[in-house]
Amino acid sequence: IKEWEIIFNEQNGKCAICNNTFIGSFDTCVDHCHKTNKNRGLLCQNCNKGIGNFKDDINNLKQAINYLERCD
Repeated sequence: IKEWEIIFNEQNGKCAICNNTFIGSFDTCVDHCHKTNKNRGLLCQNCNKGIGNFKDDINNLKQAINYLERCD
């Protein structure tokens, strides 16, 4: 809980990716690296699910960005 509060305050109560303000502790997810188990930050549920759907793979995320840029 202490670590959560520290991260929450460092992020000004906002998601580390989309910068949306958290409504409360129930809508925050503690993001962590699945390889090292280290906490990375707090994310909203949508951003946390997005990273999970891309399997924490930077190349998959880059491909998604490239796709969106091509289709814009």
